[in-house]
Amino acid sequence: MGLIIFNRAIPFLEVLILFFSCFLPKFGIAVDTITSAQPITDPESIISSNNGFQLGFFSPINTTNRYVGIWYSNIPLRTVVWVANRDRPLTDSSGTMVISDNGNLLILSGQKQIIWSSNVSNPMVNSSAQLLDSGNLVIRDDSDGTTIWESFQYPSDSFLQRMKLGSDVKMKSWKSSSDPSVGTFSAGVNSLTIPEIYVWNGSHPYWRSGPWNGQVFIGVPYMNSMYLNGFTVIPDDTKGTAYVSFTTGNESLMEYYLLNHDGNLMEKETIEWKQEWEVLWSALETDCDVYGKCGPFGSCNSKDSPICSCLRGFVPNNIEEWNRENFTGGCARSTPLQCERNDSRNLDQKDGFLKLTTMKVPELADWVSVPENECEKQCLMNCSCAAYAYYQGIGCMSWSGKLVDIQKFSSDGADLYIRVAYSEIDKKRNMKFLIAVSVIIGSIIMATCAYFARTGYMAPEYAMQGMFSEKSDVFSFGVLLLEIVTGRRNKSFYDDEQSLSLLAYAWRLWNEGNSELLIDPRITCQDFQVEILRCIHIGLLCVQEFAIERPNMSTVLSMLRQVAEAFMEQLESQKAKKNHPYWRSGPWNGQVFIGIPYMNSMYLNGFTVVPDDTKGTAYVSFITGNESLMEYYLLNHDGNLMQRETIEWKREWEVPWSALETDCDVYGKCGPFGSCNSKDSPICSCLRGFVPNNIEEWNRENFTGGCARSTPLQCERNDSSNLDQKDGFLKLTTMKVPELADWVSVPENECEKQCLMNCSCAAYAYYQGIGCMSWSGKLVDIQKFSSDGADLYIRVAYSEIDKKRNMKFLIAVSAIIGSIIMAICAYFAWTWMAKKKDNRQLPLEPGMTKKRLFKLEKRSLSPEYSTETSGYMAPEYAMQGMFSEKSDVFSFGVLLLEIVTGRRNKSFYDDEQSLSLLAYAWRLWNEGNSELLIDPRITCQDFQMEILRCIHIGLLCVQEFAIERPNMSTVLSMLSSEIANLPKPKQPAFTQRPVLSTQRPVLSERHSSQPCTNGLTVTIAEGR
Repeated sequence: MGLIIFNRAIPFLEVLILFFSCFLPKFGIAVDTITSAQPITDPESIISSNNGFQLGFFSPINTTNRYVGIWYSNIPLRTVVWVANRDRPLTDSSGTMVISDNGNLLILSGQKQIIWSSNVSNPMVNSSAQLLDSGNLVIRDDSDGTTIWESFQYPSDSFLQRMKLGSDVKMKSWKSSSDPSVGTFSAGVNSLTIPEIYVWNGSHPYWRSGPWNGQVFIGVPYMNSMYLNGFTVIPDDTKGTAYVSFTTGNESLMEYYLLNHDGNLMEKETIEWKQEWEVLWSALETDCDVYGKCGPFGSCNSKDSPICSCLRGFVPNNIEEWNRENFTGGCARSTPLQCERNDSRNLDQKDGFLKLTTMKVPELADWVSVPENECEKQCLMNCSCAAYAYYQGIGCMSWSGKLVDIQKFSSDGADLYIRVAYSEIDKKRNMKFLIAVSVIIGSIIMATCAYFARTGYMAPEYAMQGMFSEKSDVFSFGVLLLEIVTGRRNKSFYDDEQSLSLLAYAWRLWNEGNSELLIDPRITCQDFQVEILRCIHIGLLCVQEFAIERPNMSTVLSMLRQVAEAFMEQLESQKAKKNHPYWRSGPWNGQVFIGIPYMNSMYLNGFTVVPDDTKGTAYVSFITGNESLMEYYLLNHDGNLMQRETIEWKREWEVPWSALETDCDVYGKCGPFGSCNSKDSPICSCLRGFVPNNIEEWNRENFTGGCARSTPLQCERNDSSNLDQKDGFLKLTTMKVPELADWVSVPENECEKQCLMNCSCAAYAYYQGIGCMSWSGKLVDIQKFSSDGADLYIRVAYSEIDKKRNMKFLIAVSAIIGSIIMAICAYFAWTWMAKKKDNRQLPLEPGMTKKRLFKLEKRSLSPEYSTETSGYMAPEYAMQGMFSEKSDVFSFGVLLLEIVTGRRNKSFYDDEQSLSLLAYAWRLWNEGNSELLIDPRITCQDFQMEILRCIHIGLLCVQEFAIERPNMSTVLSMLSSEIANLPKPKQPAFTQRPVLSTQRPVLSERHSSQPCTNGLTVTIAEGR
């Protein structure tokens, strides 16, 4: 009986399934496809497979008209991103969207009238329309699956992820918030040499992004550069243009760009659980963002009043309109250029350039294929060239004709050089002279004030602790500089309720971005506001609270002379040898492959990476901007990838670069967790905290087995002991990062935390243009570069970090002992010089014999005085008797080198190659062999970087000129690694032997003999 019931139930189940398959689409079942057999009728819809987007019928606010559109399906407030029949709405709810007999997608009215069509020209028998997870509606030929039409090619007012915007694919605004028909504004990429995004009002530009530098659009301040979390520019050589696309690395983040009916391009984003949109950025934040607000040769600054001013050397075309704040007429040159004149007078008064900083560069730049130092010359050679700029990642840009849409930013932007007549440059020289005179007068006043310890100029460390140094003078100078610029005394603010002093007042205005309010109205001049603001900047640097943070006086003078202008997953080009990697370029950062040292970044003169989302990969292309240059890349039979180039008249090929220049360039030379350095011997070493897997093979220089951890990580242990001893990271600088990086969408300060949260994370790195990278498993193909490269952070057990702390403690103790010895030596040096001076002043009594005289002076050459100071005395003290803090620094540098090398400075005197330890260290430094200096008794591969850092610091301390040496507080900061990047040292003192080798017997004889018994004082310029 049960079997009979069961057999009877089956036909009924089949009928039920058939019923639902035929009729459930009528009730809005979540399918993502429209076919000829399954159209949709108002109010039905289809939904993408990820439930992200929905296609259906809708009515905007304040209207009953019906449209077919696409919107985000999981946001309560309907956000429409595409409209099909935007210019021809349905007037009732009887519309249908169908696939026609010829394969087109149609919208039909209730009377079967065609309201909208996809207009595919080639008829198809079988086709279907599918709504993809990206929000793209595509029509496919069912016979072969090819896409024959897509909505991404016909945008409305929204720019979605993976959509490509170009010169022929543009966003078009709605007419109003309730009318989706095509408005007056559009946005796309201008087909120029250097791509820019434009918003047009009709056919007139309304906003522009500035040129693309390979990572960001440089006319958009604060634009974040993050690969796969920002923009990608894809060149189209066939059409001579480019397309812009963007994508986010966070799958939970919904983001799109909206061109609203007012012409404002906005970035909007939300997270699914938030259920509302936030505006992260908008193109039109100030009046200055509107295209050409100040007309030709006008510059816009939203913080100025009025916001428009003429560029230096230019005056308003119509002063009356300008005073009415109608700036569209712009400006004209006040003085013609020399190259524009027909007469031959004043030929020596040549045109020049005035520099404007943090600027949005004008539109319509011409790209010139020349290096930075040739950019100015190229512009000067062409009289029509009105300005030029050089920007990293773009190269040399020049402008001819009128300069339009220039804007002053508070940060970012480019340095723009405006061509002006000689007279305008002369004005600037006069202003610089005025500033220089003010500085000199200020210096005199400062010296006077320092002498009398006047209130208001005293540095805090002197006022509170009685500590005085060169930096105390710098503080006083900074106060004076601010007083000169503002026209007010520091103490005049004492009764002010807002600010206790001029310094507090200046600091408050600086933080508010209103530094121009500090300027004394009597010296206010728009043409030289940049220089005056620079003086305020320098003044604030001088009066910083902590002396170590202030520049020294020479740096201040350099600043005033404007000498110091300090003011996707990872893509890798890789080739394989029988499917095994043989060489690797390192990840692509948007401009260069970071595993190739010295790789130049030049827009249109280097590589371009073009992602292919359909295949989940990318393509690499390159082009040279020099038409006379023939260039290609050759993969030879040995597996070496080489760049070859020639110029037609040369008739031979040169190899500017090859992949395999050293053994370290071969993939995985040192195995897992091994690091390769071509300058070391042997070239392979294990990373800190790791030891060779097979020590015998390693000693035979077979490094392929690699290394393994010497101590397990805390997170890998099963026991709960020593939970306070947490894992940490050791920093390796200038490294080629390992292969197979995982990209993590977090800011720089979160990168380390992300790695620590995952026990399998073995290392991380953060690189500008890529973002946060992390590595799990084995770290393979790590290489040490002499420059470039990335900072790589290796995860190690607590004990390894503790070793490093112990090494730092050892260095610190050595430094302290050295400081004590240095102080003792300095004391004896002072005593010796004082006694020598007293001896020279002793009167010769008539009865005093030569024997008595000799006896009095005998102790002058006693070993206890001559040996204590020799070798540690700074050159300025030895030669000129000048003593300062920097003399102590010199002595400390000698001691530091002696501690590291285990040899005394004077022990090198009889060495034919080097006059002193300093000369020996300098020679090895220049040869790149500093590690040979290290005393074998303290040699330790794990801490070689710290020891080499001590050598570097020692060489900085013993530089010949005192002004180039760091002060003692800076030295201590260097030793404690507070200062990460050390400057390159210059030649130390006493590094050149003054005599020839043929004269050595005389010197040797002097040193081999005992001191002479007559005790006669002889002054000898003796090397250390």
